[in-house]
Amino acid sequence: MTIWRGEMKLRSLLLCVLFILGTGAQVYGQGGGVGTILGTITDSSAAVIAKAKVTVTNTATNISQVMESNDDGNYTVPYLRPGTYRITVEAAGFQKAVVDNINLAVDQNVRVDAVMKAGTVTETVTVNASAVALDTDTSAISQTISNTQVENLPLQDRNFTQFLLLGGGAVETTGEQGSMRVGKGNAISINGARPTSNNYTLDGLVNTDTALNTPAVILSVDAMQEFKEQTSTYSAEYGFSANQVNIVSKSGGNDVHGSLFWFGRNDALDAQTPFAPPNPKLRQNQFGFVASGPAYLPKVYNGRNKTFWLANYEGWRVRQGSPVPVRGLVPDPAQLAGDFSASGLPAFGTAACNTELAADRPCMPIDPTTGAPFPGNKIPSTSFSRLAKTSLAQNIFPAPNCATCGSGINFQKAVDVTTTQNQQTYKLDQDLGRFGKVFGRGTLANYSNTSAGGTVSVPFGNGSFVEKETSWTVGHTVNFGSHLVNQVRYGQLEATANQCSQAVPQSVVDAVGFTGVYPNLPDCARSYPGITLNPTSRAGGPVNDTTLSNIPTREVTDSLTLIRGKHTLMMGGDYRFWIQKRNLNADYLGDFTYRSDLINQNGSSNGFIPGPQNGCPTPACGTGNAIADFLLGYYQSVGVFLPGPFSKAGQTGNLNQYHFTYFAPFVQDDWKVSSRLTLNLGVRWDFRTVPFEQSNKMGWLDQSNPDGGLCIADPSLLTKGIAPAGSMYRYCGRRNPADGSKKPFAPRFGFAYRPFGGDKTVIRGGYGIFFDSSEGREIDDSGDIYPYAVRAAITPAAQPVASSPKLSDQIFIPNNTISPVTPAQSSFIAVIISENPKNPYVQQWTLSAQREIFKNTTLEINYLGNKGTHLLTRNNIAQAFAPDPNNITPVASRKPYKNFTGVYIDSEWRGRANYQSGNVKLEHRSTSLTFQAAYTWSKSLDDKSAAAGIGASGGGFQGFMDNHRPELDYGLSDFDVKSHFVSNFVYELPVGRGKRYLSNANRAMDAVIGGWQLGGIVTLQKGFPFSIGANDFNCLLDMPFCVGLNRANLASGQNPNSGFTRSTAEWFNTAAFVQPGAGIYGTTPRNYLRGPGFNNWDMSLAKSVALTERMHFQLRLDSFNTFNHPHFNAPNSALGGPGFGSINSARPQSGRILQLGAKFQF
Repeated sequence: MTIWRGEMKLRSLLLCVLFILGTGAQVYGQGGGVGTILGTITDSSAAVIAKAKVTVTNTATNISQVMESNDDGNYTVPYLRPGTYRITVEAAGFQKAVVDNINLAVDQNVRVDAVMKAGTVTETVTVNASAVALDTDTSAISQTISNTQVENLPLQDRNFTQFLLLGGGAVETTGEQGSMRVGKGNAISINGARPTSNNYTLDGLVNTDTALNTPAVILSVDAMQEFKEQTSTYSAEYGFSANQVNIVSKSGGNDVHGSLFWFGRNDALDAQTPFAPPNPKLRQNQFGFVASGPAYLPKVYNGRNKTFWLANYEGWRVRQGSPVPVRGLVPDPAQLAGDFSASGLPAFGTAACNTELAADRPCMPIDPTTGAPFPGNKIPSTSFSRLAKTSLAQNIFPAPNCATCGSGINFQKAVDVTTTQNQQTYKLDQDLGRFGKVFGRGTLANYSNTSAGGTVSVPFGNGSFVEKETSWTVGHTVNFGSHLVNQVRYGQLEATANQCSQAVPQSVVDAVGFTGVYPNLPDCARSYPGITLNPTSRAGGPVNDTTLSNIPTREVTDSLTLIRGKHTLMMGGDYRFWIQKRNLNADYLGDFTYRSDLINQNGSSNGFIPGPQNGCPTPACGTGNAIADFLLGYYQSVGVFLPGPFSKAGQTGNLNQYHFTYFAPFVQDDWKVSSRLTLNLGVRWDFRTVPFEQSNKMGWLDQSNPDGGLCIADPSLLTKGIAPAGSMYRYCGRRNPADGSKKPFAPRFGFAYRPFGGDKTVIRGGYGIFFDSSEGREIDDSGDIYPYAVRAAITPAAQPVASSPKLSDQIFIPNNTISPVTPAQSSFIAVIISENPKNPYVQQWTLSAQREIFKNTTLEINYLGNKGTHLLTRNNIAQAFAPDPNNITPVASRKPYKNFTGVYIDSEWRGRANYQSGNVKLEHRSTSLTFQAAYTWSKSLDDKSAAAGIGASGGGFQGFMDNHRPELDYGLSDFDVKSHFVSNFVYELPVGRGKRYLSNANRAMDAVIGGWQLGGIVTLQKGFPFSIGANDFNCLLDMPFCVGLNRANLASGQNPNSGFTRSTAEWFNTAAFVQPGAGIYGTTPRNYLRGPGFNNWDMSLAKSVALTERMHFQLRLDSFNTFNHPHFNAPNSALGGPGFGSINSARPQSGRILQLGAKFQF
């Protein structure tokens, strides 16, 4: 691997700094995946006791750690893995004090104060700790999911990302995270942050696939110890993203424990989803085991109290009909055969036809070569294009089969798909005595599935995901005396995620006969061309049909701990290095769009169509009918990746390898100002380099070129005939746009105040700056430029008439000869690195009060606010300026850059966001009941909720509505939910032997009445917002592919929320919106209305039977959406589109679902 010399120097420097941190100094740091027990030792008169011996013992492993209280009576024991502990305090002249059953959660500071009574050390006073311990010494607001909840809450598909939604400010909507990473959750926003703002860690180290910032390894729930999300004013020891999601795997103990488990689903047990056909076939099985214990080899080695192991395996086998049937609007078969005689369409040239074309609806087609109707309104098949002939021969367009499917849908078909997943985890813990403790964990996972519904064509629209993850971590913790502790960890993660398409036979590709494309496409990439005949649904192959992604990551962290007086000092460092290996070239045979209004844009040879000739060699270059245009080859636009002259022989597409480096040292001081007040003061330096491409295949906007040009990182292009002087390429003297900022300082301030002393009440508050992360994939195409690859957005206006008279048969111009770059080779530039890279950051401020109101029960009231700055957005800088409505000029004359004739979607760090919320949380934990409930009121505003598009703004792939006025898009976030309630509980019924009721029941009766458990998750929330879309008539606003990303106007005197009866047939007053004039942007705000709310109850019922004292068998029934509330999607919001204002779909698999489970536990 070629490594930049400067990068080697930087790595050497950073590793030296980490070595110094790991071997010197009097400092403190906790690190991820562990917790801390701290407290103050006093006598009965409240006088502090110095040099008391404090022994902290993990009750599962019997491993102890001994510390000593300092001169102020304070002690701190860091780096403890989550679990149950016992503390023993000994001091001369005092009775021994023991506090038992201390539950320590991940990344929690548990205060355990001890009051010593006079007496001899042989006397012992034992008390039990509260089951709910307040974080009395930190200002962070967080959510912890205990092992009881992890193991017993009902989880659909048993995916830990569902735990994120148990927090008061967390919501989930649709986005790239769900569509480009299957099985990794969806777009989850926590407290107003973007879904890409989540930093996932496993056992304290990276578990994030940085392409989309999704979790890489979905650890088996049965291998998880605890789960915690930190979202506001947390310590400077955490960073990389605004939110922290920490997962800790289980470890072994002195007793052998384990379970065999199975969970299954069958379509016969599920209720039907609204608007969907009868449930497709489903056979889902999840199975596996987890086992742990001490290492033991008879007569060789006894690892009790020192060596522990854990092994876990989980497998999935799923065969089902597609969760969402393939459905859409398909063309009339007669018209596809060229017969329009029975269509009843208005004749071309009539007023009725002009009205239809203005809305991109079809007229009776005319013969472009004559301007007259076809004889009998039938197009002879001898005139069909090769693409049309091949498509019809392959039955790309299915026939309508569903007259009752609702507006805009006349076809649906169930398709069988499969999913296979395997995961295995192994862990070893070793106590080295005075040399500390070490652990190691390794996880291997693979996932593959098939999917349908990319288009209405079956199987041509099918796709598949193939994902593989390898994660391993090692760590060492050691004490230097009684006050200094060091922890170092090293780990590697490799996340592979490939998206493939349904391969078509090579003979079909040969029949289409395109030239200038990649030859000999591999199966993963040999997809049929995508075809959209407006307004019908896409047919052929799916869009973006192929993506190859592999991101190997290495991380090392180090931190130490020291208590000195009233100060707990912290210092540590986090170093990460990763290579983003991605090949985003796709759609190798093109994505074709056809529109009925093309005829008005394409010109005329003799004035038959008003306006300029535009190179049209016949009376018309279109038919006035999208289907007829397709048959004859008159396309509106085509997107495609084509080979360039520097494309590697034998390689399909263009593999880019971007190098990233991150280094973040931190310092924190937790200052115990008084017995009641603790200040948390810290600063973190979140440094990131600007990435570079391994072979210098990178380009970015050249700001010095007013006509539009690119800076290139490869100087050899100057001498290889690609970038001569005066071309639109310029070597800008470096391999990336800029150096990383040296100013990413992130200060944090917080306080924790116990106004009444003790540990029953705490008031917290704080402010901090938290540097954020973004989608790594947003630089994907920085290397997909000429001459390495050509991403073309071809239109009839740009197609040379000499090579093809605006037709599709000879559309792709070969780019295999070395020649100077021209604007034609840069007609589609997307997701390219910013010319002005910045570090996004979030400012957070909080105020919180928490009180233990009853035994084991706490009430918490929080205010949270944050403001996002320099967030990543896409911006189509090549979009034409808005025309003068009184003098509409051609799009080409309004382009801001002469050389960017098509699309240039730049990455810009200009996004802004604001979030305000208040929430109330109630929590109870006891031996029989675990309960959490939170209500949140909030408002989230931004100009973009993701770099691309999520939720109702999926069309935001190209940036903003008007990319020259992004302020028009500032409004409610796509994930804004005004009101949100979530609760979860696990309750062991107090009936049976040893319980509150019928405690003396005999074993036979206990087998019936005992061992029952209830669990549940309840979510109630308002709906997500959405916009009212409108057309871009004749593509005058220059939106890519003429996609309707405009917004409607509000009709005078109308209220969208009144004057109608709300139902799925009419969700809002459709009369309240009107189409803006041609070339005019609509005036309604982004996310103006709100969709249906969400009412969901997931419940579980489990019955355990004791086979022996140590063996139990459990049967359980999980019910998701128990009361079968409909979970509707947003209404159809495209003005003038089919079913405008109505709801005709629901979330996939949103009817009631039943899941059976069985566990054998020992």
